[in-house]
Amino acid sequence: MGRKGKRITLALLLIAALLGAVGCESVGGVNLNKSLVEAYDTVSAEGTFSVSWEFTRDESQPLEEDLEMLMERFGSGKLAVTESKTESATALSAKGTLELPEATLPFELYFTGTDLIVDVEGAKLPIEFSAYPEDNSALYAPLSPAELQAAFDPNSEEVRSLNRALASFIIGNFSNPERTETSRVTEEIDGESTRLTKVTFELNVAELIESGMEFALRAVQDEEGLRALIGAVYDAYLPVMKAYLAEIEETGEEPPMADMIRMAVGSKQLSVEMVYEQLRPMLEAAKEQLENPSLQAEMLAAEFGEESGMTVSWLFDGMYPIGSDVTVVLAPPANEDNSGISSFRLDMSSRMWNVNGDVKADTYTGETYRLSDDIKPRDRLENFDQDSYLYDLLKNEFHVTKESFNLYMGDDATVTDGTSPYIAGAGTTMVPVRYVSEQLDAGVHWNPETYTVTITDTFEGVVIQMTVNEKTAFVNGEAVELPEAPAVHNGSAFVPIAFITNALGGTAEWDPEWGIVTITKEF
Repeated sequence: MGRKGKRITLALLLIAALLGAVGCESVGGVNLNKSLVEAYDTVSAEGTFSVSWEFTRDESQPLEEDLEMLMERFGSGKLAVTESKTESATALSAKGTLELPEATLPFELYFTGTDLIVDVEGAKLPIEFSAYPEDNSALYAPLSPAELQAAFDPNSEEVRSLNRALASFIIGNFSNPERTETSRVTEEIDGESTRLTKVTFELNVAELIESGMEFALRAVQDEEGLRALIGAVYDAYLPVMKAYLAEIEETGEEPPMADMIRMAVGSKQLSVEMVYEQLRPMLEAAKEQLENPSLQAEMLAAEFGEESGMTVSWLFDGMYPIGSDVTVVLAPPANEDNSGISSFRLDMSSRMWNVNGDVKADTYTGETYRLSDDIKPRDRLENFDQDSYLYDLLKNEFHVTKESFNLYMGDDATVTDGTSPYIAGAGTTMVPVRYVSEQLDAGVHWNPETYTVTITDTFEGVVIQMTVNEKTAFVNGEAVELPEAPAVHNGSAFVPIAFITNALGGTAEWDPEWGIVTITKEF
């Protein structure tokens, strides 16, 4: 792994350590372990949240080409949730703004447990997403998404116990950093001046990496904690497994996993033991990798500059945490190639009140645009105003209307049309016309009497006509000579790849090493 790759990996490690930068000890009279675990059991609350970021340019070094868009569009910004209402795990709403260098986008979102609705500037209608996959056959069949939601209730005591067990496992395996300060501060919370206890931890990059590695080592050695966590997962998903078996009995189906699920439902202890034994080889391997965390942390920290590190502050109202502030700074060592970026800073802040009180989330009852899994590439932006910033960003920077698909050469590589591309004549790649045309959002009509193929792209206004064994094709009535005539191969009509992709506005690339043809079109 190169230096840049290692830095990316280490950056993820640093940010991941935010999940548990405190341990079980008491600080300033606050039992951090107990308080933070209780915070994970929050059912309802109101609050605010923000995350801001900034990349700093190093003008003495050239900026890599692939980072230019990042800096122009996202070099700095802020996601600010100015109003958050969590009624329960299946009912919440939020309002805020996304601030970018070129625009500020107000948004509102509503979550109902089954659907997420997002209303953002630039969208014609609020966008509705499903919280569950439309095709759940691979994971939960024969349960439908509605049945799955009914069986797995995020507000149930079992799921709340799982949250507490996970929090206890994570927080319990961290230790407090050496540089810890406690102070009393006054802040305005929900319009009222409130006296709070502030606990602040500071870690440089070496300390943070070592803390993360020591946590990982403690976690893989915590057999009792892992078994308890597996047991909590079992309890939370037991209603799902029972509903699964009940549906099997009703429908008469017998999926491959049915016997294993029956066994699991019949014995929690056996299930926990089986899962733990499956994990044991990975845990043992992890222990070997994590030997001597102090030395490894020192070596890894050399990938970062001295200013890199993290500061975490928790705010407590009595014994209950009601807010946090986090700052992460990452920078490469001095006098080294930094790809034109000298540092990255991330700031996060949250405040909450009315914890576990009577909170009513806002709801949305108007018309929405339902985003489905099978939406065609050319329709992905139909719900956005073409003169909006969001439309420009999605189309010209993220290229969400671009579609690519691969065709594999060889007898064993098949496509939907029933066979694979082949080489004809002096090296012309022939592809199945129906499959390629439909992937490029064009309709295909086959006349079995005349052996004529007509391809129509009504959106682009393109009509292509070709006849088997004839080298002349017609595009909107104009004759085009083909390198090879269309042919029927293994029962399907094949045409030259360059012609069909270019005529329909796409491009084709050939990878001779892997025998793959990649066809791409931006709609």
